[in-house]
Parts: sequence; C-alpha cells; structure tokens
Amino acid sequence: MDTAANIIAVIGQVSSKLEHNVWHHDFPGYYRQSVIYRFCNNLPQYEGWVGVILATGILTKSQGDLDVPEGGTSNWVHRALDSVNTAVEAQDQWDDRTVTGVAGLLQALLCYDVRPRSSHIRLLLRVLSIPGDISQNAARILLRDNTLGWYQDKELQPMLQTAAIWSSIARVALELEDPSVIKPCIRIGHALARLPAWHSYFRGELCAWITTFFRAEEWMLSEDYSSVLSIIWHPDTVQYDFSDDSETALGLTFAVLSKAWRDVSTDMVIALLRCTSWAVLRREYPVTSNEWPRFRYITLHPRFEFSFSAPLRESLIQAASRARNELLKAPPENIAPLTSRVAIMEDLARNIPKLSDPEKDETYYWKNLRLQFDREIAVLEEVV
Repeated sequence: MDTAANIIAVIGQVSSKLEHNVWHHDFPGYYRQSVIYRFCNNLPQYEGWVGVILATGILTKSQGDLDVPEGGTSNWVHRALDSVNTAVEAQDQWDDRTVTGVAGLLQALLCYDVRPRSSHIRLLLRVLSIPGDISQNAARILLRDNTLGWYQDKELQPMLQTAAIWSSIARVALELEDPSVIKPCIRIGHALARLPAWHSYFRGELCAWITTFFRAEEWMLSEDYSSVLSIIWHPDTVQYDFSDDSETALGLTFAVLSKAWRDVSTDMVIALLRCTSWAVLRREYPVTSNEWPRFRYITLHPRFEFSFSAPLRESLIQAASRARNELLKAPPENIAPLTSRVAIMEDLARNIPKLSDPEKDETYYWKNLRLQFDREIAVLEEVV
C-alpha cells in the first residue's frame, strides 16, 4: 500500500509541476522524467520494488530530445534490468506493463547516457522484435558509441551475428524514419563491413543496406555507403569514371542489383523489388554543396544510362520472364500472388528511366512513383 501511495504522490507531483497538464504537448518531457527518476533512485529495493519501477515506464516516454536527469544516479536502472533479465528470460509473452516498463528502463539508460551491462545483451536482442518504443530504445542503445565495442567482443560478437543484429536495427530505423537513428545505422554498417569477421554475416544484408540508404536519402554518407558495397559485394563498374560520391553510390547500386536480379531466388524477390524501386526510380541525384541550397541536383548522364540503367533493366526483364515461366508449374492457389509479383517486376523494369523519356519532376513524379511501388510491394508481401 505504501508503494502504491508513493506512485500516486509522484503522479500528483508531476501533474502540478507546470500550469499545463503533464501530458500536454508543451510540457517538457525532462521534467516528468527527472521527477520519476528521482523517485526510482530513492525507492527502497525491497521485495516487489522492480514491479513498481516497471509501473513507472508509461510515465517516462520521451517526446523529444533526451536530457540527463537532475539528481540521483543510474545504478537503479542496471539493478532493475538485472532483475528483469532473470525474471522474464523464460517467458514467451510479456504483459503490457513489462513491455512499457522495460521500454522505460531503456529510455533511462539513454537519458543517463550509460551503457547497459553486457549481461543485458539477450534482453536487448529480444526486444528488438517487439514493435513500439521498446525496440526503438533498444536500437538507439545499440547504435551509441559506448556499445560499439560489443561488435568486436569475442563473447558477444557471435550472439550479435546470429541475431542478424544490423538488419534488425535497420528495420527499426526505417520504421522511425529518424535521421538521428538512420545515420548511425549507416555508420555502424560501414564499421562492421571493415571487420573481416562480419563479412559473411553482412553479405546477406544487401537489400536492407540499399533500402536504408535510399529511403533515408542520406547522401552526405554516400562515401560510407559505397565503401560497403565495394567491400562486401564487389560490383563491376566497367571502369566507369564517376564524377562525384553520389553518382558513385548510384552506379555501384545499379551494378550490384543487376547481378542480384540475374541470380535472384524466389524468397528474395520481394526484398529485392523494394530496394530496387527505392534506388533506381530517379532521373536526378543530389550532390552536396557549400552554398544554399545544401544540395544541387544533377541529371543522370547518357553514359550512366548505357553502363548501368540498361543492364539493370535487362536483368529485371529476364528475371520477370523466368518468373512468368514458373507460373506454368505453380499450384492454383499460388497463381494470383505470383502473377502480381511478375507484373510488378515488369512494371518496375519499364519505369527505370531512359534517355528518351520526357523529363519529369524529381520531387513530385519520381518520389511519388517510389512511394507507389512501395505500397504495391507491401500489399504483395501480405499475400505471398
């Protein structure tokens, strides 16, 4: 009962902190977090204390920038995670309070800017598959500089590799569409690609790597992106003389995709369709500038169309032709989704820009076309 009273008192304290209600959009999140965190720090760690900590998770959700809480230490966060780690390891399903509570604990680590213990790694890997704040907080933690050593740790590295850690983080990053998450996601991919021990694990992440870069439009990181393509997938650029980092990123992508479509397996078609549509449906590409505007757009050169666009178009047409032939052997219940898949492949090949095409606006036409294909592929993914 005393614990319940304490929680009620904290909620009342938070609610009266400012003239606005605590949940009002103008209410600074760090006020709420600091009050709750001081309460958690001072809570006697008797039997049942972790349950109280988990109950506060719903109160500490961040609405913006993270601030270091005033007063207290972060020791209570690690102790609570130790207890949760032991208690829920054998549970197949977590209740809502556990999910929001663990999300709150991970949020606290981010606010205090402290690293979780290495013993918490299994917990972090598990929550990456749970939608919402909990996986987003875990991804942010795993992308911070203070956890980068885990990727080279002899004991932790195999666990991270088996869990396909980079693609899991990339999935969360794309769901967030937050540059503060996507940028370190690309940077850590670049760091992993430079470690030979990660090459075999990263090789299966081609679609995720391309989709992450082109959906995020992080052209300032073109050099890091292209470096990974070269190290892991060795694209043949037919000795093309690229004019800038952005054109290099596009050319290497087209070359890698051409090979991927020649060798595509059935289970990879949807992922390959998605990354191809995000990468190739464009007539222009941005180049960074020291003047305003920050980017200036350059139209793809005729040599680029001959060296990269045409071979990719041909690879995609051939893949669609092979898939159409497979329809003849497909069971009746699979014909409709397979037909839709072939139609998208053929439509995508037709829409890869040609020199003879009339000019279309990048901002409206090509961006909307990429979004249209993404929606069609998402529908296909649900029925296949």
